[in-house]
Amino acid sequence: MLAKLFTPGPRPQRAWYVGLVISLAFAGWYGYLAMEKGFSAAYVIQDDARHYLFWMERFHNGDAFPHDLVADYLQSIAPVGYKLLYRLGSYVNLAPDWLGKVLPMVLGLIAAGYYYGLSVAIFPVPVAGAIASVLLSQHLWCNDDVVSASPRSFIYPLLIPLLFYLVRGQRLKSLLFLGLLVLFYPPVGVVATTLYAADAVDWGALKRQWRTPWTAVHRGRVKFAIAAFTIAALCILPTYVVAHRSFGPVVTMAQARSIPEFQPSGRHSFFRAGLERYWLVIFGGHGAILKRTLFTPATLAGAVLLLPLAGGKMPELRAISPRIHIFTKLTLVGLGWFAAAYAVAFKLHMPGRYTSHCIMLAVPILAAIFWTCLLAYVGRRCRRGVLPIAMVVVLVPIFFYYPLLLKKFPKTLYMTGHEAPIYEYLQRQPPDTLVASLDYEVDNIPSFAKRSVLMAPEYATPFHLGYYRQIRQRANDLLQAHYTDDVETLSNFTDAYDIDFWLVAKGAFAPDYLAQHRYWANNYPDVIPTVVETMGLGPGLLQTNLGRCTAVETQRLWLVNSRCLLSPPISASN
Repeated sequence: MLAKLFTPGPRPQRAWYVGLVISLAFAGWYGYLAMEKGFSAAYVIQDDARHYLFWMERFHNGDAFPHDLVADYLQSIAPVGYKLLYRLGSYVNLAPDWLGKVLPMVLGLIAAGYYYGLSVAIFPVPVAGAIASVLLSQHLWCNDDVVSASPRSFIYPLLIPLLFYLVRGQRLKSLLFLGLLVLFYPPVGVVATTLYAADAVDWGALKRQWRTPWTAVHRGRVKFAIAAFTIAALCILPTYVVAHRSFGPVVTMAQARSIPEFQPSGRHSFFRAGLERYWLVIFGGHGAILKRTLFTPATLAGAVLLLPLAGGKMPELRAISPRIHIFTKLTLVGLGWFAAAYAVAFKLHMPGRYTSHCIMLAVPILAAIFWTCLLAYVGRRCRRGVLPIAMVVVLVPIFFYYPLLLKKFPKTLYMTGHEAPIYEYLQRQPPDTLVASLDYEVDNIPSFAKRSVLMAPEYATPFHLGYYRQIRQRANDLLQAHYTDDVETLSNFTDAYDIDFWLVAKGAFAPDYLAQHRYWANNYPDVIPTVVETMGLGPGLLQTNLGRCTAVETQRLWLVNSRCLLSPPISASN
């Protein structure tokens, strides 16, 4: 009985639907657990969502974030489809932060359902399809890709249906998802576009007819390849043209070597020293071929264990469809784009974007085939007795429940704001209010207070020099003004950037504050010694006027009125 359950063969149609229901049930459960965390407090937002969602307040309020460098830049680089989706949501009064918490569950369900169908199309065993789908869902919720509600959240929910329709020969439907994929996440979109060209070639015939390679081309598929490239070109150009025109040029490899953010301790670490750089080209860095979490959860390691069985006599392996080579083609075209991204770095952004997600898609299916073959083998060898039942009792919890025992499952990276008095006070200020701060809390101000910031670590991205150089200049000026005792220096800084408030950490005047602040210590090591020397000369204007100029005080922060700092104190006699 157990062997029959895991062995390919004819089954009633309801078996297919049972597998689909199981797949969707677990995907929905995991998604609900994540969504529950998102609504656990008044001020909660996903870490990466801060980068993508705050400026969308402009969809609801045309006066939001006026003349804001950070908001203008982030809006310009967001993919067209991504912006359009949230704009459509605004028409029915769906706030971006609310939609960003609900959408991941929907995307997870789409990915799980289509992955089940794709798995069964490649290996016609519904149990294997359910295992593959649940493994994928577990992987998605062990990472913060889908939950981020960022453009990369749409990779799997759009790429998997594309592959599903492609292996079933429904190329028109697959082109629809290609258009959406390119609109939402162009790097993987161009890989999928090239896949149509690879799919138009009969690679077996090409080996035999290599002297006349044109004879190995499927003429009927060429038109779909041409359509794919046309769709990709039309959908990608708007995103890249706007960003490059407004904030270019793109940083080069030579320039990146001198930029702190690209160094080992930087936010976009790319360069490594010694032998580590060779390892990270393959596994784990921003420029790596594979994801660091490729085998998370650990049951995905079954994909590697399948390799020794490939040359064996497991009868179940004969049921694997040749369609499985869609993953081989996807991997090869991804590696081609990976090489191209390295060759013209960083005009095609980070190289790892072209391979890590594409290669990952093959792993749950391969792992599910391994576990299915193993269970079928045990079922054949132990037709009676308690061993098959014991294996089911042990393996079912391992497959489906063990991630729930992990402390951080689902992994959401939701950030909770703890400075409600400051957020609410700033919300009552004019829309053009600008806040300056050295503290990490400034990352949350645009999302929770809906007000602009001069600069913040979360938004200091180095890929477009027209933007990054302005951020560097602002950061240098901010450091000098924060600790200065010179009225003219502080006045010039306040007027140049039209600063309204300072957000000051209560430990910001300690001698070791900047040295212990990871962002400032790593990215401005040449400026920090000068600033620390200034601090040693005595308290600056900001520090000495905290008492009379603080608008809001919390346990950890002061919100200080900048204009008050520049006005003389009122004497007691007056």
